[in-house]
Amino acid sequence: MQVYIVYMGALSSNSDYVSIKRQHFSLLRSVIGKGYTPSLIITNYGLAFDGFAAWLTEEESKKLS
Repeated sequence: MQVYIVYMGALSSNSDYVSIKRQHFSLLRSVIGKGYTPSLIITNYGLAFDGFAAWLTEEESKKLS
């Protein structure tokens, strides 16, 4: 496993940080499945752009790309 930064694009003007975090958790849960835990996400980037940094395997990172 290594840390990957997942860039999801620019923020929309009506984005709120809590909703963005929920979206990141949901996306990661759908990719990882049973092995998912919120602690895999290191940080959420919800102020400058939409994205997050997370511990992922190479296979998981490819599913997100």
